[in-house]
Amino acid sequence: MQAIIGIKSLIASQKPFWNNERKMSFTDWLLHRHKSFILSLLVVVFLSGVGFGLSYYLVSQQIKTYFLQIFEQKSLSQLQVYHEGEVKLTDEFLTGNLRFINTLARDESITRSFLTNDLTAVEKSLSQVKTMYRKFESLFVLDKKGKMTTIVSDLDLRNLIGQDLSYRDYFKNPVATKEPFVSAVLSGISGRDVVIFSAPVLDTNSNVLSVLCGSVAVSKLPEKLTLGSEFVDLSSILVDSSGNILLEDQKSPKERINIKDKSTMFQTLALGGKGDPLENINYKGKRVFVEGTTLQVGKQQFYIISYYPKAEFDRQVKGLDKEILRVYTFVFLIGTGLTLIALIAIVWLMYKHEIKESA
Repeated sequence: MQAIIGIKSLIASQKPFWNNERKMSFTDWLLHRHKSFILSLLVVVFLSGVGFGLSYYLVSQQIKTYFLQIFEQKSLSQLQVYHEGEVKLTDEFLTGNLRFINTLARDESITRSFLTNDLTAVEKSLSQVKTMYRKFESLFVLDKKGKMTTIVSDLDLRNLIGQDLSYRDYFKNPVATKEPFVSAVLSGISGRDVVIFSAPVLDTNSNVLSVLCGSVAVSKLPEKLTLGSEFVDLSSILVDSSGNILLEDQKSPKERINIKDKSTMFQTLALGGKGDPLENINYKGKRVFVEGTTLQVGKQQFYIISYYPKAEFDRQVKGLDKEILRVYTFVFLIGTGLTLIALIAIVWLMYKHEIKESA
């Protein structure tokens, strides 16, 4: 015990070693007297980095979970608003055309011309209507046996007069039900894919005199039905009951495309299910949010299916990741910098104190 006390007294009696030769700088003093401090400083920086990484991961996951729900609700809300607009426009177009052809078939002057078998007057009336309203590519009349008697068209199709079309649904259905009818996509008499709107012309006793038909070429649908103009990133398709695409991304397909066995949403709608928003459906090799609606037009069903690209959703998430990292990096640098400044200030005060004591 006496030996230990003697060693302490000996050390205490010694002057600081820098006074033996020269006054040491703060850096030299730190390196010679406080290597443990430097090591501690490095440990502090290392632990701060580890703590930063761990806290960033944990907090960012919580923040992302919270904002992912917000972004998803926002995406689905945008999809719903867009989809409702598409449904309204499409329903107005299809139902409007069906109503128009039905009203035309019940026009007194046209009915009178059919009663008197005045086909010239019928053709003149249809020509005026077609020019005035531009709703149909062709307007034509089938007699009660299904033979074409009159046609006015953008194309030269007068050679089709006399053709028997009694096998077509757009003839058989109005004759049987005495109600207007709209067909699915079919190869028209012009050789192009068309949708036919038809309605029976009835006499005063509700006997069928003929069937009035109007055709809309699928290739002309983009000119008549504008979808998706307000939402650049969203898209929709119009599909008939057989699964044929009539309109997609504001374009008509160059050849007939059928999605009956490819679209989960179409299959759900075709089975009478609800087209509530679904997540991460594969569409053209891309992940999307999707929503669908069934349109009942006369006896026919059409489907509107709308898509919100998940890439847009992911873009928002990546933007959130960058923002979280930017804030965390800023906080880390500020915190670490202030800690280092505080430590260095403390050591500097210790250094100055020792200098003063040694003087």
